[in-house]
Amino acid sequence: MNGHRQRLIPVSPARHAGRATPATTRWLVLVLITAGVSCPGCGKSDKPPKPRAASDKVHPADSAKPARHTPAGMPERVHYDQIFVSFRGVPAEKQWSGRTREEAKRLAEKLHERVKLGFDFETLKQKFSDDRLNGKVVPFYVGVNDGLPYQIQRNEIPRERMAKDFGNQIFALKVGEIAMVPYDKKDAPYGWHIVRRLK
Repeated sequence: MNGHRQRLIPVSPARHAGRATPATTRWLVLVLITAGVSCPGCGKSDKPPKPRAASDKVHPADSAKPARHTPAGMPERVHYDQIFVSFRGVPAEKQWSGRTREEAKRLAEKLHERVKLGFDFETLKQKFSDDRLNGKVVPFYVGVNDGLPYQIQRNEIPRERMAKDFGNQIFALKVGEIAMVPYDKKDAPYGWHIVRRLK
């Protein structure tokens, strides 16, 4: 076209037929190796390792504040569950309950008394606790003491992120002990927590 002849690029019969000759195959492999491209079964892969699954992600200890260390004799991790009683108006992304603060206080005190009298903790938790995820009561948590790594996906909660009174209480409990952390606008701002140390 336009007075010029179109240049034709020769194609080998073997390649045109959809097959590569041994010489062509060796040449292609040499080019790939020279270019640093790895292939399955050709030694170690140059691809970066796959990221860890979200459930295995380990968060380092919170380092925004100066490092704090777990005092001698204090447990590093505490497994616990709770009966959580909240009320309308607490500072949260969503409202756990529509009850008033006075109603929440009366219910929490009543439940605490029942637990002390020997009522089954698990039954009361399933029926009354506001601590739910997708409609189901959260079965347990693991409190992680200061300066230690944690995994949110395993329900591990660093002490640095706990309300002050709540953290102090659960780390002071012995296995099997139960205590109530009352509502406090500053140090326990979400409601009343009846907590039980599991291990």
